[in-house]
This record gives sequence, structure tokens and C-alpha cells, in this order.
Amino acid sequence: MLPNELRAKSLGVARSNLAERKKGATKPRGRFRKAAAAELTPLTRAIVDERPTYGYRRICALTNRRSNCRWCSDHLEIGARNGEVVCVLFVIDGCDREIIA
Repeated sequence: MLPNELRAKSLGVARSNLAERKKGATKPRGRFRKAAAAELTPLTRAIVDERPTYGYRRICALTNRRSNCRWCSDHLEIGARNGEVVCVLFVIDGCDREIIA
């Protein structure tokens, strides 16, 4: 085995992780701010209680949603060969890019 492979195996990480760290490509995490997390804890707890099968990524995405304060809409018309007009209308939430059904 190569030295990087041995190091990666002994540390239990991928070789690519070691290579990136050696280059300095990865950024160290910032300090944990308990006060900022305390504001989100009730919201996170409510989402977890409502959707217990969701993983941490989905919970994080739902927690990071903002209020629906900006909506965008557009429409277009397509003329068909038989003379009929097809109208398409969509509305999108400008904050979290969610398409309204």
C-alpha cells in the first residue's frame, strides 16, 4: 500500500479527503454558537415531531425555509396549428424557489 492509502485506512477517511487537506482546499468549521442554535431548536423539534422519518438533510432544508414574502409569476401562450391557444401559468416562491402546483 502507498503511504496515503495507509494513512487513510488508519484514520478511516477517503484518500481524496487527505489530498484536499494537504492542499488546504477544505475550510475548517467555525465555532458552534449555542445562542443561534437555541432560536432554531423549537422549529427543528416541531418538524421532527411532524415528520419523524425525515433525515437531517431534509430537516435542515425545512428549517432553513424563509417566509413566503416574495412571489414571482409568469405566463405564456402557445398557438396550436388548429388555431387554439394553450395558456401556461406558473407561480414560484422567490425565497426558496418552490414551484406552486
